[in-house]
Amino acid sequence: KKVIDYAADSNYTHVELAFGNDGLRFLLDDMSLTVNGTAYDSNKVTSAIQKGNRAFYDAGTNELTESEMTDIISYAEGKGIGIIPMFDATGHLEAVVKAMETLGMSPVYTKPTTSGTSVNYAIDTTDNASTSFVKALMQKYITYFKKQGCTMFNFAADECGFSEMTNTAYTSYAKFINELAAMVKSTNMTPMAFNDGIYHLNLKTSTDFDTSI
Repeated sequence: KKVIDYAADSNYTHVELAFGNDGLRFLLDDMSLTVNGTAYDSNKVTSAIQKGNRAFYDAGTNELTESEMTDIISYAEGKGIGIIPMFDATGHLEAVVKAMETLGMSPVYTKPTTSGTSVNYAIDTTDNASTSFVKALMQKYITYFKKQGCTMFNFAADECGFSEMTNTAYTSYAKFINELAAMVKSTNMTPMAFNDGIYHLNLKTSTDFDTSI
């Protein structure tokens, strides 16, 4: 709330909350998922994500609750500040990848380094099980933030192991990013991402990126 106060006093319009960036630091009351015909219980999904967060970095109190997030958005609105939620994919998914493993899945992913020593879990976008789980999970957050009046949703799409990709893999990445954009646009929110994947200099895709991102 102090950050929101500072942004408002400094004539900003928005604050971005990167709740999904290696850790997944915001949990909904209902985290139940159905992925490719398999139902995952809300409590089990919650517990699996919490385990993944602790493995990444245990800050003691690791996640915001739904009521806390709703309060933050309401407080920001009262200050004239919009909240931009950010849930990064296909990279920066360590807690989510470990949650999938806890739930009995076998996600396909790489662990490219991003900043010399920082390890970044990035799912393989050719693996249907991995991408379907991430899309189902992200859809719940897209729905929640739309109901809270947010107008933009950032799925980031950065640092996804591009140096290790072939053009075929990059095309698969582009298709997945477009699917995420379509999910956001279906709620009339604006899809956002960072630029390093979409404007990559050394990779070519046979699928054009959605220019509305």
